[in-house]
Amino acid sequence: MKKLLFYFSLALLTISVVGCSKDDNTPSDFVLKDLFVEASDIAVDEGGLVTFKAYDGDRKEVSGVDFYVDNVKATQEYKFEKRGVYNIIAKKAGYKNSAALAILVGGTIAEKLTLEADSYDVRIGDKVMFTVTADGRAVSNYYIENKGYGLFSGNSWNPSEVGTYTFYAFKEGFFNSEVITIMVSPKEIKENQYFVLKDKKYGIDATQLSVQIHKLKDENDEARPYMYTDEKTGKKYQVYELLVMNTDDRSGIIYLMGVYVSANETGFVFPEQAEKANVFPISVIGMVQGKEELKADANAIDKMSIEWVGVYDSNKEEQGPINYYLSLKDKSADLKYEGTYEGIYGSEVKEKTTKVGRVFNSKIKDSSKLRLK
Repeated sequence: MKKLLFYFSLALLTISVVGCSKDDNTPSDFVLKDLFVEASDIAVDEGGLVTFKAYDGDRKEVSGVDFYVDNVKATQEYKFEKRGVYNIIAKKAGYKNSAALAILVGGTIAEKLTLEADSYDVRIGDKVMFTVTADGRAVSNYYIENKGYGLFSGNSWNPSEVGTYTFYAFKEGFFNSEVITIMVSPKEIKENQYFVLKDKKYGIDATQLSVQIHKLKDENDEARPYMYTDEKTGKKYQVYELLVMNTDDRSGIIYLMGVYVSANETGFVFPEQAEKANVFPISVIGMVQGKEELKADANAIDKMSIEWVGVYDSNKEEQGPINYYLSLKDKSADLKYEGTYEGIYGSEVKEKTTKVGRVFNSKIKDSSKLRLK
């Protein structure tokens, strides 16, 4: 049988901050924070009073800020005496100068931004594209604020949580756009890719097969299947974990199954390779938002069927098609999945472990990948 090798994938983020100074305690080069200015009114009559405030990128008010009206330093509460359009900028040491905010005085005509989205009712994971115009003309170098969540300078947004979100656009020399609202709903649940846990239905967006292995010494150590012994029969068996998951909600179902192998077997015997009589259920575990909320043994299973439509290691592919159905007698869990699964992943077991349990940590991206040699 082909060997399986374990390897680690490691991403390193290196942040380098270089400072130079007249002495060793005062760096002259550092990262500047974002600063944004707002006004109590953006359109006033001649002689009108306007109060300025400044905020950081997390929408926290910043104190000790200097405000400038058309590049002339001004008080925080400022009286506009003459008609015109005035640009307000906030400045503070350690922060970038804010983008200018336009104030209209005395009815002078100034252009107003218009913010539009290509969709106002979307699902998690969809891509929303924004367009900013002024009097029908495209505008560039603008900013968009997702109110309560911060600012961005691009023209697209990918929602990751269900909710109602509001946006507006602004740019120096223009009036802010009107606020637009976008509704974000859960991902669409396909009728052949879902699971139910305690009366709540979830869509499946990740499916993965892992095998319990001996703890590895290092990244070059060869993966070996962890062998359990059936206390009643004395037979040796390996344990596989088949996971279906809704990654946004961090919820899923883990099905633990055993595969009986010969006493002298040292390699992996995948469930689809073994005789059906040698593959048996162990337990079902339900996870809700990363926490174990359900655990049932083999006797609680009402129906269970796995059809390995394609062998995983055919042509050394990393996915295998599968038809998978599972339900418990008390109806607390139900599952239907027709699609592909990712594999094969290794779940390390502590040495001298005799009782089978869940090893999979429910975080797909953090799992250790096994590859066919």
